Amino acid sequence: MASLNKKEPISKVLRMDKRMAKDLELLSEATDRSQNDIIVRAAKQCLFENRKYFVREMIQELFLYPVEHDVVVMKENSYVECGLMTIRFEKTEDADVYSAYMAVQNKHKEIIVEDQREIHVNSKEWEQYKEYIIEQFSRYIDLEEEGLKHYFYERFSYE
Repeated sequence: MASLNKKEPISKVLRMDKRMAKDLELLSEATDRSQNDIIVRAAKQCLFENRKYFVREMIQELFLYPVEHDVVVMKENSYVECGLMTIRFEKTEDADVYSAYMAVQNKHKEIIVEDQREIHVNSKEWEQYKEYIIEQFSRYIDLEEEGLKHYFYERFSYE
């Protein structure tokens, strides 16, 4: 997760209106915080408020990468559940074919999307199924669900 990454500061040029620059300076003095700290805090808040633009990356990080590691690399069963979304892959007799199950629940824990099929994980079919999962999870995701809010708080912590 983001908190495990080494902090690597960089410099960015920032342009703003003169009045905004003056207000930033006044706020900095009044709060005893650096202007940089205020700008970074504002950027983090803006990123969190716009987390819908990071849904694809979240689905890949929380679901697809772990499943792909378990199934394609380790050749094991895989089960991932986060918030109201679930993915389960179980081995079949064919080493490259898995019984795949995906479900999305609403906040009342009722299943609103469910899919079960066999997937050949070393084929184009696997790539297509991953896109299907991203599409379905993106369509029904509840960004206000506590587990996902926690994920995004962590993702945008940069500490």
